[in-house]
Amino acid sequence: MVPYSAFQNLSAAEQQALVTQGGTFLLTRPAGVFLVDLYYLPGYYCEVWRQLPTAAVAYLHAFTEQAGLYPYLAHIRLPPNILV
Repeated sequence: MVPYSAFQNLSAAEQQALVTQGGTFLLTRPAGVFLVDLYYLPGYYCEVWRQLPTAAVAYLHAFTEQAGLYPYLAHIRLPPNILV
């Protein structure tokens, strides 16, 4: 898998192909006129921002800090007995 530093040096098309073909899809969240798909790659995450109504990819945003996951917390539902 491509490390974060190397990912940053790829073209947008190469980044998109790597994320959608090699990343692990986690979830989609709405953000205004966008749908944002979150993918995990070893060592970092990448958001794929798709503009509505066509869902065409507008841009990608890769990050390593856990704070980038904050917008997704409201969309995660865990079973009530998960800690039992």
